[in-house]
Amino acid sequence: MAFWITASDFSQNQPNHFTHYRSKSLVVVIANEPTFTNSIIRFEVEVIARSTKVTQGKLLIALKTDSSFNLNYGDLLLIPANYYEVEPPYNPDEFDFKSYLKSRKIAYQCFINQQQVKKIGSNFGNPLIGFALSLRKRIVDNFKQYIQHQESAAIASTLIMGYRANLSPELLSAYSGTGTLHVLSVSGMHVALVFLMFSFLLKPFDQFKHGKSVKTVLLVLLIWFYALITGFSSSVNRAALMLSFPVLGKLVNKQMNTYNLLALSAFLLLIIDPMYLFDIGFLLSYLAVLGLVWLHPHLYNLFYFKSKVVDAIWNYAALSIAAQAITFPLSIYIFHQFPIYFLISNMIIALPAAFIMYAGIGFVLLLPIKQVLPYLGLVLDQTIGKSNLILNYIEHLPLATIQGIYIDKLQLLLLYLFLILLIFSLILNRKKLFVVAISSCLLFFTFCVYDRICLLNQEKIVFYSLRKNTAIAYQHFGKIELISDLKAGDKAYQFFIKPSISKSGLQIKNTLSVNQNFEGEHWFVKDHFIQFGSVRVLRWTPDYDYKSFSKMIKVDVLLLSYNPKISLKKLVKQVNFSRLLIDGTNKDFRIKRWLDESAELSIECAVLKKNPAVILEL
Repeated sequence: MAFWITASDFSQNQPNHFTHYRSKSLVVVIANEPTFTNSIIRFEVEVIARSTKVTQGKLLIALKTDSSFNLNYGDLLLIPANYYEVEPPYNPDEFDFKSYLKSRKIAYQCFINQQQVKKIGSNFGNPLIGFALSLRKRIVDNFKQYIQHQESAAIASTLIMGYRANLSPELLSAYSGTGTLHVLSVSGMHVALVFLMFSFLLKPFDQFKHGKSVKTVLLVLLIWFYALITGFSSSVNRAALMLSFPVLGKLVNKQMNTYNLLALSAFLLLIIDPMYLFDIGFLLSYLAVLGLVWLHPHLYNLFYFKSKVVDAIWNYAALSIAAQAITFPLSIYIFHQFPIYFLISNMIIALPAAFIMYAGIGFVLLLPIKQVLPYLGLVLDQTIGKSNLILNYIEHLPLATIQGIYIDKLQLLLLYLFLILLIFSLILNRKKLFVVAISSCLLFFTFCVYDRICLLNQEKIVFYSLRKNTAIAYQHFGKIELISDLKAGDKAYQFFIKPSISKSGLQIKNTLSVNQNFEGEHWFVKDHFIQFGSVRVLRWTPDYDYKSFSKMIKVDVLLLSYNPKISLKKLVKQVNFSRLLIDGTNKDFRIKRWLDESAELSIECAVLKKNPAVILEL
C-alpha cells in the first residue's frame, strides 16, 4: 500500500507532469512560506499550467531580488520555464540535496531574477494554510516590534511560533552544541506545554456532567488551533496528532494502550505520506516519545526522594536522559556530534523555555490590548537574553561537545542493539542479556578501531568537483595536505570540501594556495608540478601555453586550470600523461572543445565540474 501511495503521489510519474510538455513559461502557485536570505527568496511552487495544458508537479525556486518584492503563500506567478534537474552530490560525503528534495517530491529547481517573474494572482493556495501563515506573520511582526533585541525576537518567533527564518548561525550553534536544539523546533514539548496549560485552565469542566468529554474535545481543538497559528509545520502537525490520539483514546476507552495509540498515529502519518519514514524529524520524534513512555518510568523508579522539589528535578532529569538515550545513536549518525552537558543544559533551560512559551502565548492572546505588549515584550527579551548567555557559556566549556563522530549503518545497528539489550538486561535483571549487550558494544568498538586503522594507513588523492574553483587533497600517514584557491570560510569550501575532511577525523597539516611552492617528506609542489607520493601531476594554466620544453614531459595526471588556450593536439606533443582532468575554473565552451578533442584522440578525460570528484587510491 505504501509503495502504491508513494508511486502515485510522486507526480513525476503522472502523465500530466509539467516536464512532459514544452513551452517557454509556467504558471505556478507558491506552496510554502517564502524565506528571504542574502537577496535571494526561496520557495516551493506547484506547477499548475504549462502553455494550454493543466499540469502538476513541484519546483524549487531561488529568486534573486530585493527586500521590497513581496511574495506570499498562494500567490499565482508566471515564470520562465528555465528549470533543471537537481544535481546529485559530486564530492565525497557532500550533503545529498537531491535526495532531500526527493523526499519532498521535488526533482527540479529554477534560478531566476525579479524581472522574469510576473505576479498574476493571489490566494490560490489552501485557505486554511494561507490564514495560518498570515496570522503567524502578524504575530512574528509584533514580536519584532515589541522585543528589543533581534536575537531575542528570533528565539521567541522560533520557540513559540516555529518561525526559524531569522535565526543566526551562532544561535543555532549554541543550542545545538548544548543539546537543546529541540527547544527551537516547535514539536512535542511545545504542544505538551500548550496541552498542560489549557488542561489546567479547563479544569472547572471536570465538575459538570459530561464536562470531561467537553474538556477533552476543547483540548484537542485548542491543540490544533496552536498547530494552525504555528503555520501547520510538519513537526507540530506530527506532535498534535501524536497527542490527539492518546487524549481522544482515553475518552473512548480509558484502558487503551499508549503504545497502540502511538503506533496508530505513526501508521496514519505514513499512510498520508510514506516519505515520512525517511524524515529525520519523524524518526527522532517517535524515538523520543518512545523513550519517554517506555524508558522514563524505569529510570524514574531507580531512585526515591522524599523532597518534592528534588523528586521533581529527578523526574525531569529522567525524562531528559530517557529521550537522549533512545535518540543519541541516530543523532550522532545524522549530526556527527554529542553534547556532553546535555543534561545540565536541559535542566537549566527547562523552566525558562516553559516560561517563555507561556509568556509568548499570553503575548499572542493579548495582541488586541496594545498597552500591555511592551511589558510582555520586555519580559520575553530579558528571559531569552539571559537564557542565551547561559547556553553560550555552556557551549564554550571545555569538551562541551564531541564533534566529528562518524559511524556507518552497521555501527548504528550495533549501537542500538547494545542500547536495547542493556536496558532490557537492567529492567529484567538478566545477566545473559547484559553479556550479549557488552559483546555488541565490544563489536561496535572493534569496527571503530578497524576503520580508524584503515584510515591511518590509507593514501589517496582527491580532485574535488567544484563549479568555479579548484582543490586537491592528499591524504597520507594520518594527515591531509590541501591545495586550493578557496579559503576555509568560503561557502564552497564549507559545502564541498569540509565534509570529507571532517568525516576522516584527520587534521589538515598544510594548506597551500594554487601558486605556492612547498617541499615535504612525501610530497612537493614546485611551479606547476606536484608530486604526491608516486603520482606526478602537472597543472597547465595560461602561462604555460607558450612555454617550450626541450623534451617530452612525463606525468601521471595533467590538470587543465584557469582557461588555457592550448589545444589537446598540441599538448600531446609536449606532455605524456595517463589521465586528463579539467577543473571548474575553466569556461564551459573550452571544456566542450577539450572533450571533443579528447574523444577524437581517444584520451581518458574527466571534467571536475558537475561531475563526480576523481579519487586516486595509492
